[in-house]
Amino acid sequence: MVGIILSVLARRRATTGDIDGALRASRNAKTWCWVSLILGLVAYLLVALGVLHLPSGGT
Repeated sequence: MVGIILSVLARRRATTGDIDGALRASRNAKTWCWVSLILGLVAYLLVALGVLHLPSGGT
């Protein structure tokens, strides 16, 4: 979610002419996208191995 917000911020800064700010926000967005991907894969792996249990939505 942070990556998406930062990418929107980068686009807004680029359209207003703040190229340095846009590049900075773009780099931060890329970093957060990678962080979220890695954390998601780790969580998926832990669920697949049975180490982490998801709550069952039933009663």
